Amino acid sequence: MRASAREAVNGVVLAGLLGSVAGASAAFHLEDGTTLTFTAGLASKEERHPMEPDDRMLAGSVGKTFFAAAALHLAHAKKLGLDDPAAQYLGDEQWYAALPHSREITVRHLLQHTSGLKRYVMASELWKRLLEERDKVWTVPELLAYLPAGGLFAPGAGWAYCDTGYLVLGEVLERVSGKDVYDYVRDNLLEPHGFEHTSPSDRRDLPALAQGYTA
Repeated sequence: MRASAREAVNGVVLAGLLGSVAGASAAFHLEDGTTLTFTAGLASKEERHPMEPDDRMLAGSVGKTFFAAAALHLAHAKKLGLDDPAAQYLGDEQWYAALPHSREITVRHLLQHTSGLKRYVMASELWKRLLEERDKVWTVPELLAYLPAGGLFAPGAGWAYCDTGYLVLGEVLERVSGKDVYDYVRDNLLEPHGFEHTSPSDRRDLPALAQGYTA
């Protein structure tokens, strides 16, 4: 086992010795084809459920890589141009036309976090509603109603991490593919490549999901 893998395993074991920490899970695929898995801590501190290899974790913004891969998949099929204006697909939507520099933003800008759009997820009023309406299924226009006014910079003139851009990208992908973006990712990327236990976080009831914790 290489030093980096050994250090990671030691860290997982140490976490397990603490006995009450949030769960940690690590896996290593070795050159000879062997896969080693290690878990420590608790999948649920409230229920004292120990972390197990089959427990699933929220992927968070790793999900953006699936949307990016879907965009490249459609581009490879000549159905989408990375330098196409997003307005080419969404220009008839009032919510999109209201975005700063909406006519200038391209698919590539959305992919590379260079659109200049601000982050809707930073709005405190949105978080208040999320806590009050935990079962609400949000539409894109509803979420973008919390977008702060103005842009950060003209498209392509800077870089800023942007959840908003990937929300818009998902709408572009649906227009181009004619399918729900999660279905497109599943049918064309996940299932063909053996991702049997990866699914979207689009509901509260996700089987075998370890509880997430923040400081």
